[in-house]
Amino acid sequence: IFNDSGDMIVCESASRRVITIAPDGSETVLADSYEGGKLNSPNDACVDSNGGIYFSDHSMRSKEILEQKGDHIYYISPDRSRIIKVTGDLQYPNGVILNPVGDKLYVTDSGAKKTYVYTVNPDGTLKDKKVFADEGYDGLAMDVNGNVYITPITDMVSVYDPGGRRIGEIPTPSRPANICFGGIGMKTLFLTCGSTVYSIEMSIMGF
Repeated sequence: IFNDSGDMIVCESASRRVITIAPDGSETVLADSYEGGKLNSPNDACVDSNGGIYFSDHSMRSKEILEQKGDHIYYISPDRSRIIKVTGDLQYPNGVILNPVGDKLYVTDSGAKKTYVYTVNPDGTLKDKKVFADEGYDGLAMDVNGNVYITPITDMVSVYDPGGRRIGEIPTPSRPANICFGGIGMKTLFLTCGSTVYSIEMSIMGF
């Protein structure tokens, strides 16, 4: 993903850190530890309207070498001065995305195989965790109307309206993982399925 300055935000799972890559190629480390321990394996991220960054950190590595107790969502403050742990009860947090207004954060939990939604506090912390969908495993995307596109553990993309009602599905050749909108006019939905990347032309813009 990119911020408003054109910096690419990268979750380096193997290096166990979150960095930015500027347009000139220079790198800046935003997060590589929490309370003195290395992160587990950062996986996905999203940026709020203030420039703060949410990212998921899960245990893709052996538990023996992990320094964090559990897998969590963290928030990097807009001024980059603080890293806050904003969840403490997820099994395997994976995809994260904010709604267009920025007051809701959606998270897929690969362990629970559910998608949760939180209310975002002004300081970036979260409250009011609720089950948004009884499915969810990997990626998340959203269109301009706030509809949520979820990649579950089946060969399809499930689509939910902002109220949590399942309104459709998109069959895929194999189980999808990462998902995002892009392309001209933000009307192309991109999917990774195994070793293949697919694109789907949509009639609605992505957010």
